[in-house]
Formats: sequence, C-alpha cells, structure tokens
Amino acid sequence: MRSLIIFVLGIGFIFSIVANETKPVKVFILAGQSNMEGKGKIDPLLNHQIHAPETKAFFQHFHKDGKYIERDDVWINYLKRRGKLTVGYGSPGCIGLELEFGHVMGNHYDEPVLLIKTAWGGKSIGRDFRPPSSGLQ
Repeated sequence: MRSLIIFVLGIGFIFSIVANETKPVKVFILAGQSNMEGKGKIDPLLNHQIHAPETKAFFQHFHKDGKYIERDDVWINYLKRRGKLTVGYGSPGCIGLELEFGHVMGNHYDEPVLLIKTAWGGKSIGRDFRPPSSGLQ
C-alpha cells in the first residue's frame, strides 16, 4: 500500500512538473531495499571527501561557495520530500546513490530529470516481493 501511495504521489509530481515545462521529462525510478535509502553520512564522510586534497576534485560538483548545490534541472521525490536535487534525500543526515545518479543524468540529458525514489528497509526479497500466486503467506 505504501508503495502505491508513493507511486501515485510521484505521478502527481510528474504532472505538476510537466505542466510547467515545454520539454519532455526524463523519469527514473530508483527502487530497492535498505541500501537504496541512502546510508552515506553527510558528516563526516561527504564533508571530508569534499575538502580532502586527495578526493575534492571528484566531489566538487556537490559543493560551491560553502553550500551544497541544488540542481535546477533535476528533481527528486522520496517519502515526504520532493524538490531540487541536493544532499539529504537519504536516511536522516545521509546521502544515497540518487545524488551522483541525478548529477550524471542531469549532465547527460538536455531535458529535465525526475527521480522517483522508493526504498524498504528490513524486507526479504524471498518473502515480501513474491507475487500472491506463489502461495507464500
């Protein structure tokens, strides 16, 4: 039921974006288990990577003038949050793969990009994602 609600909200969000855009919107659904939630700590992990001499060149596209960048061409919908892509769409105080994936897709496509992210922690693929016809209750 939760998945259906998230999907319906995502579709509504797509239509609100499309109504304001003249170009088609590229939509990507990011779905998975607890790792999809995003477990990379913003502090200290991301902040260290942004400032450490040996890694800062790889992470400079997330940060400018002491602030995290918000992309105007990539939006995300996850749980009760939706908006421009930036840090903070993972577990509390964390980032997930949506951050780099969104940047790569935003750089690749001329059209606006929408990421619909959904994740379930503590689920079993062998039980919780089986079809009702499998007979497992």
